[in-house]
Amino acid sequence: MQSIPGDRSRRHQRQGDEDDKVFAQQPPYIVEPRTQHFPDADLPGPLGDRGPSSIDWAIRDAEPVWGVTALQAVEEMDAGPIWGHRTFPLPAEPPRKSAVYNGPVADAGVSLAREVVAKAQDPEFVPPPVESFGDAVTGRLRPTMSQADRAFTWEDPTDHVLRRIRSGDGAPGVRAVLAGVALSVFDAHRGTATPGAPGSVALRRHGAVLVGICQELAKGHLGTTNDRPGPRAACNRF
Repeated sequence: MQSIPGDRSRRHQRQGDEDDKVFAQQPPYIVEPRTQHFPDADLPGPLGDRGPSSIDWAIRDAEPVWGVTALQAVEEMDAGPIWGHRTFPLPAEPPRKSAVYNGPVADAGVSLAREVVAKAQDPEFVPPPVESFGDAVTGRLRPTMSQADRAFTWEDPTDHVLRRIRSGDGAPGVRAVLAGVALSVFDAHRGTATPGAPGSVALRRHGAVLVGICQELAKGHLGTTNDRPGPRAACNRF
């Protein structure tokens, strides 16, 4: 359902009411993912990584190792001192963004939350700046990933196409053109080898389509753009 300004204001008011209830309990610690309103935040990126599209870039650029950093929230986004960090390998097969968030990122975040609480009880602990970690700093400031950054053609190699689609899986999807129609592409998987030119629809079934690309085929769900993605459906195997 498309929200209207009144709905948005009411949502913000409800969020403010919930925040007031939390602070009324006077909890000793509040750990919140990616926020500037609470003392500590978990960033889904390695040391030095900054920006709102951390996992998107990691998937698109085939990063072999990624991480999560617990940093102190300051006025400048993701620039606060470090309370802890974790790293984890990313699979060679392009992962879906939701799988990374709900798997290694979530596990690392829970582990870091415990570490932050333990350090917060030490009156002598002072979180160091990220610069003090030297060569361990592998991240950098990256912009919000745009549709242009996710763009591909059906003539591109399979991994190239999969990484761009999976970096946008769930949201916002990737814009593409198929049979002359502008679409949002989701939930792509490697398909079986079937004759067909790149960009041609080889098969379709239960909302999924099999599309020829340069090396092999990919299948997934397509939604008409119309300023926002169409309804999503799980990809069905043929």
